[in-house]
Amino acid sequence: MAGRKQAIYNGARSLADNEHYIIQIFDVAPCGVLVKAYRQSNSIEIYMPITEGELDKATLNRSEKSLSKLADSLDLVEKGGQTFLESSIPGISKPKVVPSGDGVRQFIGRTKAGDETLPEFLTKALAELCKEKPSGIEAVRWLGNWLLENNPNQPRVEEPSDEQVVEEPVDDNDFGGYGTLLPNMFQVVFVLGGPGAGKGTQCAKISEAFSYVHLSAGDLLRAARQDPNSTHGELINSFIKEGKIVPVDITIGLLKAAMEQSGKRHFLVDGFPRNLDNLDGWNKHMSDCAHVNFLLFLATTEEVMQDRILARGALAAKAGAIVRADDNVETIKKRFHTYLESTMPIINHFKSLGLCREVDSSPPPDDVFAEVAKHFV
Repeated sequence: MAGRKQAIYNGARSLADNEHYIIQIFDVAPCGVLVKAYRQSNSIEIYMPITEGELDKATLNRSEKSLSKLADSLDLVEKGGQTFLESSIPGISKPKVVPSGDGVRQFIGRTKAGDETLPEFLTKALAELCKEKPSGIEAVRWLGNWLLENNPNQPRVEEPSDEQVVEEPVDDNDFGGYGTLLPNMFQVVFVLGGPGAGKGTQCAKISEAFSYVHLSAGDLLRAARQDPNSTHGELINSFIKEGKIVPVDITIGLLKAAMEQSGKRHFLVDGFPRNLDNLDGWNKHMSDCAHVNFLLFLATTEEVMQDRILARGALAAKAGAIVRADDNVETIKKRFHTYLESTMPIINHFKSLGLCREVDSSPPPDDVFAEVAKHFV
């Protein structure tokens, strides 16, 4: 579960070992629900996935009454030296367990799908999905159908085709360049919007609520240009003063170093990628270590953005703080022009892939966050 997905049921009770457990149920539609039992004495967690089909057979739904009935039916069973969660309700298979950590990687790595390992088979499936580019729930349906149709453990005989097969070269851009999500990869949400759209404010709120690390490309660049030991300080300074975009290799180097030094896995990358060169550079240097979950687009008007930036500068000056060099009308206009010309094509690209989550950032910050949060739970 990315971030802190909220449970749709919370309860507590003792199980067969006479230990006290916190029982939580998470909605993972359209797949079903995931039950978690947390043993308070030693922080052991036991998981039990229940499919939609099993819920139907057990005549259960996501109402409070049904979820309470499900929680009350749970107990522990020992099999093969392992502890499992089990439900006494007919229709729910038993026992069920979800491996975690190294167990997941070992299980997946050794599982065969015909002549391929499961990761190889799934990588092929995801490559086909990226070429088709369905969006929303259709992507789930398409992938499910492809896996069923191409399951190597259900062999079928087909008559050879009389038609000559012509292989066409595959354009790497068909795959979006964002890579397949593999264990230990950084998971990234890009956050874009015009200057003053509220990216920093919303990222701070997301970071606090969902445990994402907030990385601002602009802040990293500003810190580098003020660092006397930075080899790119003067170059970065000249680009920022002109309202231009800093060369991609510099920005990506700073972002990657910050990710590696954090020791974390979930990141909000604020203010990047700002143009197609940025995106190409990301695909070139980061696709093997980072997966982009989606792009959060904070949309508002030029007037709102300009008013916010000028107010920010005035407030900083009044408080005796350092006023950003780019918080002035002339540079604001240059930055807004750059945003429309260079960054909007990136946003439209993610929209075409079904990977853009747009939120109106004109209202007060708390109202905006109420909408933003819906994309992280």
